[in-house]
Amino acid sequence: MLHFNYLKIFTILSISILINGCGAKTYSFDIDAPPKYKTDDIFKTMKVEIFKSNKPAYQNSLTTMIKTGIAKEGYIKIVNYSADSTLKGTIDISPIKTDMENNSYECKKKINGKKVKTTCHSYTYKKQEEISINYSLINNKNQSVVFGESLTEKFDDSWDSYKSSSEARSKAKSDSSIINKLLKKLSKKIVKAVTPHKETISRELQDGDGDDNIKLGITYVENGRLEQAISIWGQAISQAKSKQSIASGYYNIGVIKESQGNYQDAFDLYSKANNILPQEVLYIKAMTRTEKLNKQNRKVRQWKQ
Repeated sequence: MLHFNYLKIFTILSISILINGCGAKTYSFDIDAPPKYKTDDIFKTMKVEIFKSNKPAYQNSLTTMIKTGIAKEGYIKIVNYSADSTLKGTIDISPIKTDMENNSYECKKKINGKKVKTTCHSYTYKKQEEISINYSLINNKNQSVVFGESLTEKFDDSWDSYKSSSEARSKAKSDSSIINKLLKKLSKKIVKAVTPHKETISRELQDGDGDDNIKLGITYVENGRLEQAISIWGQAISQAKSKQSIASGYYNIGVIKESQGNYQDAFDLYSKANNILPQEVLYIKAMTRTEKLNKQNRKVRQWKQ
């Protein structure tokens, strides 16, 4: 029965390979990414002051978004007193620009039961908004500015109607929803800048010049069966007849090791692929990338300790 189940899985996955074809596949996963500033100072607590704004009604909402985002990452505790660091800034919310366009065109309409040529109208309602933020992260021990930057987010959209200008206007997003959407985008950028965080990245997987075992391993990855994929690729490396298949096997296992945070193992596997096909730029980039990630990971670990 066990042999039958394995055979059944193998058959299903093989059929999936034929259906999906030989297009490039990618594998997405999360990594621990450091903040933008140098991590010589390891902050365990942070006070987030209310950002001053020309529109005070939105000050608290942005501050709450930032606090929630930092706390969610799990590296820094948000406190109101005796913090290691302080985050402060200003928000400039420009007046929302609106515009209504009335476009005329020739059309046919039924008038008294007959189709006649006449002039029709379409209406386009537009809204534009821009929000700028300047912020600084302060080391409370010596009151030095650790990091700071200026950020800008823009909104530009339109809504159409072939009936009336009022209908086009009724379809538009409200001013408050537009502003809050932009503030949410800005808050995410600030959070990623001031604390270690999870970041989703994608890596290309190679099909080994059409090698069935290499493609089967990719299908296992797509179904979340990583250890089986590694086993299949190991088998492909020992049985492959082409350099491309062997190098692809090493490289793909390297991608899985990278996704698991085993950067040294990933680097060694990428190096093996590079030794087989030294002209493959993908392997060179992978080696360089994992060296950088390994250094970053050591820094992030300091926050966890």
